[in-house]
Amino acid sequence: MQNPKDEIPSIIATLTSTSSASVLAQTISRYFTPDAQFWHPLCRSASREEILGVYQWYRIMSPQTRSRVLSVIYDETLNVLIVEVVQMFHIRYNPFPPGKARLNIRLTLREVNGLHYIARQEDFYHPTDVIALLAPPLIYLAVFWLSVASVACNVCAWIFRMVNFTGGGLEGADVSFRKLFEGLKSGPVYDLRASIVQGTKGTEANYLSDGNINGRAEERE
Repeated sequence: MQNPKDEIPSIIATLTSTSSASVLAQTISRYFTPDAQFWHPLCRSASREEILGVYQWYRIMSPQTRSRVLSVIYDETLNVLIVEVVQMFHIRYNPFPPGKARLNIRLTLREVNGLHYIARQEDFYHPTDVIALLAPPLIYLAVFWLSVASVACNVCAWIFRMVNFTGGGLEGADVSFRKLFEGLKSGPVYDLRASIVQGTKGTEANYLSDGNINGRAEERE
């Protein structure tokens, strides 16, 4: 790549949406280094050939995948790209309707003879977005358990502050069961539906529409 920030949206669109095996292979050969690494919550690859196999299986599993780049940040000092993407991924024969999943991709680049190649790709998903890839209806359960974990953190913090056992990590905090209850009442457990709607149908996810896919989002006002 000569201009990584401008070129990466079309590269990602090709990797995630092309139906041509030769185009996919050419894209990975052209833009990834031979020793490139790929880190994903569900797999890890340590060579360009392995990465090609992962993307081939990705396309076979979900032939109708659509993706959209929402934003691109390029750190020229570190030679790193941070790309925010929303995608519609639907596993073949999956009875559930497809869900929109958002992820952040960190691309570590390597400069060779004035061109930038991808040396490392890391995909970062929120737990609910991983579930959106596999079984979208289970997002409700995921949000619930994340909310339960938040409640557990608050209860444990209240108990340890009450008995003054913070190990020096927190001093001088006011201990009030009433305030704890009020905080939990306005928290995620009592706003489960809103959390799910925001996580799956929010403004960012709406960029992935039938008329605006496989490209870079328009500049936000």
